[in-house]
Amino acid sequence: MFYLPPGPGSSGAEGESRGAHQRIAKGKPDVDKVLNSFVAEMKRRKAEANGPPVDVLNLSRALALDTVTAYLFREYFNGIYKGRLCVTEFINNFVAGGRIFYLPGWLYDFVDEWAAKLDKKKIVVAQSIDMMQEYATRVADRSIVEEKDHESDTFQGRLLAAGISRDEAIAHVVGVIFAGTGAAGTTMSILCWNLAQHPEK
Repeated sequence: MFYLPPGPGSSGAEGESRGAHQRIAKGKPDVDKVLNSFVAEMKRRKAEANGPPVDVLNLSRALALDTVTAYLFREYFNGIYKGRLCVTEFINNFVAGGRIFYLPGWLYDFVDEWAAKLDKKKIVVAQSIDMMQEYATRVADRSIVEEKDHESDTFQGRLLAAGISRDEAIAHVVGVIFAGTGAAGTTMSILCWNLAQHPEK
């Protein structure tokens, strides 16, 4: 769905494979830092809860968000420490839109507009979406300034270098955040739930 153009130094499949391995190695310390933050925050929340359930879904989505942003965009969103607002309402809003995705265009627009008007959480949803949009705009604008004279090593920088417009690059960043956060966060939370149900494993 999302196309990441090869870097300028790549030539063919072999060059792209080598470049991918280098990017993975370069991003590993960032990913390790996110994982360590996730474990520390999980322990902190568990200790503070002292019995009541811990919101593992939101924390898992924050883990996925921070991993995607650190690795692809080279700027942590830092969702693990921002609480429920920054991740969950943004993801839930996108998921809700997906439920009516296959309606005819005119009907989709009508249902989507009224669903937004009647949503009791519309202010929180709007704040959450604005937060994501501001982040996407910031990383795209940073790449326009910082990566214009050398080989881009970020997702948005390589899109811009390939000739994609600023607005489209921002839209792709938001799309990747959703794509990389929703399913991965759900999978991680299910894994945590199953481990809690079967501690012997």
